[in-house]
Amino acid sequence: MENLNNKLKQLSQELVGLQVKDLVNKKGVKFKKLSSSEKKKLKTLFQELEEQVNQFVQKTQEKAEDKVEDVEDKTRTTLRDVVKKRKEGK
Repeated sequence: MENLNNKLKQLSQELVGLQVKDLVNKKGVKFKKLSSSEKKKLKTLFQELEEQVNQFVQKTQEKAEDKVEDVEDKTRTTLRDVVKKRKEGK
């Protein structure tokens, strides 16, 4: 499971990097012509975007894990438990 998490994180980082690179190329930005403050802003923007992607991936994984736990809880209910719940409900 941890290996899968690492692969997802790496994939998301690569996708963000490609998207930023594509955007920079489309706009014709030359990194050599950028001032140091502009380079810092770009780097900060990239890091913030990467952080948002990582948070999204983490939330998605947590939701998936919760669903798995719910399914496991539902499958562990015995007939005896169902009958008890019905009697308590009356």
